[in-house]
Amino acid sequence: MLLTGYTAYDYMAKRNKILRNVSSTDVHHHLHIRKRISDKTFQRKLIDRLVFIAGPMIPVAIIPTAYSVWFGDAAAGIALSTWIILSCTSGVMALYALIHKDKALILTYIPLLILNVSVVVGAVING
Repeated sequence: MLLTGYTAYDYMAKRNKILRNVSSTDVHHHLHIRKRISDKTFQRKLIDRLVFIAGPMIPVAIIPTAYSVWFGDAAAGIALSTWIILSCTSGVMALYALIHKDKALILTYIPLLILNVSVVVGAVING
């Protein structure tokens, strides 16, 4: 509905001005969202790289226990049921990593499985 004193040209000019402002705001909103998406992409890539460092550190933490079970006298202090459960779960995760061909998980769970099983075997033999 046109107000008195407005022509159709004035109405269309005002309408286009409003639409231009809206579309300009939409563009800035779109760019802002793209910036946030790229920030998330950077964070995701950083975490993906850190997994290749942090994942293999888990088996490294078990090496002292495996060493003390095999070459020390710590086999008697090992909770065998805990290490059996850890061995089974790391075995399942190693299979999952191999099936999905996920390098980070393979680098974590294959050595973890080997070390967990070695602690179990060492505790049974030396315990």
